[in-house]
Amino acid sequence: MDVCVIMPSIDKETSVKLMADLQKKAGMEADFMVIVDEKRSGFIRTVNNFVRSHDYKYYVYLSQDAFGGKNWLKIAYDTLEGENKSLFAFHDGKWFGKMAAFGMVRSSWKAPFFNECYKSHLPAMWSKTG
Repeated sequence: MDVCVIMPSIDKETSVKLMADLQKKAGMEADFMVIVDEKRSGFIRTVNNFVRSHDYKYYVYLSQDAFGGKNWLKIAYDTLEGENKSLFAFHDGKWFGKMAAFGMVRSSWKAPFFNECYKSHLPAMWSKTG
């Protein structure tokens, strides 16, 4: 399998339901993983720990509020493969076009996948839109 879709979660039941819906709409095969953050390490550290210990060509990172339309994963995969790119940003309008809700990246970006010093985009995003 080339693609792994990962969702860190503190609410396993909700995440499993959402992941099943995302899998139905994906339009292609992939490994879909809900990673329960039992230690409350946070989204970034949970994703980084998973990626360090697994080997896929692409990773999709998303949270419990992700929305995937018809063939969302196939479109992203075909675009990255066809254009030889490394990042596909999924944007649902949540942050007024300033930030993608989730993304798909080529594994060559994985060391480290996310900067663990990053805290949050929310204070900065909301102060500019209010």
